[in-house]
Amino acid sequence: MSDPTREPSRDRLIRAAAGLFHERGIRATGVDRVVEAAGLTKPTLYQHFASKEDLVVAVIEYRSANWRQGLDDQVGAATTPQRKLLAVFDFLEDFIGDPGFRGCALVNAAVEIPSPASPGRDAVRRNKRDNRELMARLAREAGLKRPKELAAALSLLFEGAIVTAYVEGDRSAGRQARRAAQRLISAHSSRQ
Repeated sequence: MSDPTREPSRDRLIRAAAGLFHERGIRATGVDRVVEAAGLTKPTLYQHFASKEDLVVAVIEYRSANWRQGLDDQVGAATTPQRKLLAVFDFLEDFIGDPGFRGCALVNAAVEIPSPASPGRDAVRRNKRDNRELMARLAREAGLKRPKELAAALSLLFEGAIVTAYVEGDRSAGRQARRAAQRLISAHSSRQ
């Protein structure tokens, strides 16, 4: 069993902030609460992060990396190119079905970051762009027509399912999105 006090202090701060920001919100969570949850001190926080904004960016990047790893694992387990593309939606179903689901932490963060030009918003945009690019690559590998167009539509479907599940409490949104994705993929099949 690992000892959390042996985890590097920067990582402890990011993990503590990630949980608090997602649970309580970025603005509602002060750095005092973050350092308390991490079992560290304010000077330690400021050794690693020049400001709360820098901590927010680090949390977004941490969440993005974890998200991508989970997505890559799900896609990597699929056996055919089309199944790999649908695996993105299997990941979505699992994400929405998780008991701790509270919507997309990155979208929630973006809502709390007022400036569209801020580094935090840039980090969120990178994550969303990377997801679209993954879908476009998988669509190309599956030999589907207009992979970029398909990826844009699938991305909207993916993001919309998360919002629907969170706002309306509809945990079937992931399953419905997967079915709609299958229809879109069929429509882009080169066999038609």
